[in-house]
Amino acid sequence: MKIRLSNVGVVKNADLEFIPGLNLIVGSSGSGKSTLMRTIYNAATNEFADSDITFGKNSMSVEIECDGNNIQYNRSIRNSVRMVQYVK
Repeated sequence: MKIRLSNVGVVKNADLEFIPGLNLIVGSSGSGKSTLMRTIYNAATNEFADSDITFGKNSMSVEIECDGNNIQYNRSIRNSVRMVQYVK
């Protein structure tokens, strides 16, 4: 499984690849471990919110590739108007 995040919570940009078996997510407090787990859950349930966008940014994007299936999720806030695009 591959995950690409941009402006999601405390994560500015991240490209991650999980391998079969055990994968450990380690890091200091506030480094984005919970953000990553919440993002995977939100992608599975399509429950993203404007509050998931990095503070001070107007948009976020999430791309997940798993077993040949791709999910791309983009969310933008422009002039207090919320725009959501979900591509499966």
